[in-house]
Amino acid sequence: MGKDTSGKEAHVINIASMIDALPVSAYQIYIVILCGFVVALDGFDTQAMAIAAPELAAIWGVPLANFGSVLSASLVGLMVGALLLGPMGDKLGRKNMMLLSFAAVGLFSLATAFSESLLELWIYRFLTGVGLGGTLPNALALTAEYVPSKHRTAFVTIMLCGFPAGAAIGGFISDHVIEVYSWKAIFWIGGALPIIVSGLLCFLLPESVYFLVRKKRDLSVISKILQRIAGAETLPEHKGFCIDTEGAVQEKVSIWALLKEGRLIGTLLIWSLFFLNLLILYFMLSWLPGLLSEFGLSRNAAFKIVGVFNMGGVIGGITLSFACDKWGVIPILKVVLSVAAIAMVVIAHFFTNPTILYISVFFAGAGILGAQFFLAVVAAIYYPTAIRSTGLGGALGVGRIGAIVAPLLGSLLINLGWSAQSIFMLLGAVALMCVWVLVYLQKRVEK
Repeated sequence: MGKDTSGKEAHVINIASMIDALPVSAYQIYIVILCGFVVALDGFDTQAMAIAAPELAAIWGVPLANFGSVLSASLVGLMVGALLLGPMGDKLGRKNMMLLSFAAVGLFSLATAFSESLLELWIYRFLTGVGLGGTLPNALALTAEYVPSKHRTAFVTIMLCGFPAGAAIGGFISDHVIEVYSWKAIFWIGGALPIIVSGLLCFLLPESVYFLVRKKRDLSVISKILQRIAGAETLPEHKGFCIDTEGAVQEKVSIWALLKEGRLIGTLLIWSLFFLNLLILYFMLSWLPGLLSEFGLSRNAAFKIVGVFNMGGVIGGITLSFACDKWGVIPILKVVLSVAAIAMVVIAHFFTNPTILYISVFFAGAGILGAQFFLAVVAAIYYPTAIRSTGLGGALGVGRIGAIVAPLLGSLLINLGWSAQSIFMLLGAVALMCVWVLVYLQKRVEK
């Protein structure tokens, strides 16, 4: 490493430049793994309610369709938490806010196990969602800050794959857990582990070095963290640290800027894409166990297929990261969402064939859940740098509405007497609508 690492003032280490200049270290991978583990437990907890709902409906004698509002409660909470707790990481520290929120996820998940009514379920799932809303943004930010910019997309994608991986584990183990203990055990696991892990990570996970520098914390603490990243290389003599924020902080602009200067149609297409994809994704995450039980599948088979759907998302997300680099994001997303649409139709018509069902559910997960990791890239391609953050924020906000609507839509369709087969056909049509949106969006991007 050169003596002038900041590029501005000798002996002041520019943290961003240093991280970008060094090869990826074992310590950085260690941080990504820890954040991925947190996100995996969040994924387990998010899937827990959908897994428990059919069992609770039978025990309480309540129609499954009545659980729609409960299934959406955590998503409403997640949106509230992301708005209120996510930004607090800038004030309290990424690590601190993430672990406090993560402990709250565990606490309210434990409380869920003691629910005796749909109202109590709704309250505890909403509060669990608020915790999730504070956990996920700060885990993402902490990961992004500790890895080189040239590898950031890959590492963040890998870390986020922890979410469907945790949900998949929930699908694979839940039948045995419920059979041996009860539905409550799903929430005992989903509650105890976050509380224990958040306590351990207080000692195992470093705070964001960006936060430590901004708050002018002890230089020796920052030096120790950076030395672990540098590995065998010795940090040069320095009198402090700086953060190169040039081009990183964008001026806040009005949402109306997304609709002006010929961007109206493109913005509406991007919002539609986020809304539709998250609508399908959270419909599947919320109602897949219940719909499969309508097909006559056993609880064990239904839960395993939930696991297969989420594993499809993990493998799809990692695979697509390489494919998108080679052939472009929009062309690849058109292909995988077309495959997902076909998979939905196959599920609707061949649910009696276990082999075909498992394969089609896997490809549905790879297409719908795998594509979700790259929608932000589509928005980043379309919007110029000056309004990119606003553009992505607007798209994510509209997408969250789709996620909240999904469980409620499931309740409505079931109450209207729609069969599982008809619902999967509808989901296939929605996936094709995503492809149609991408076709027209690509034309605007290439102008």
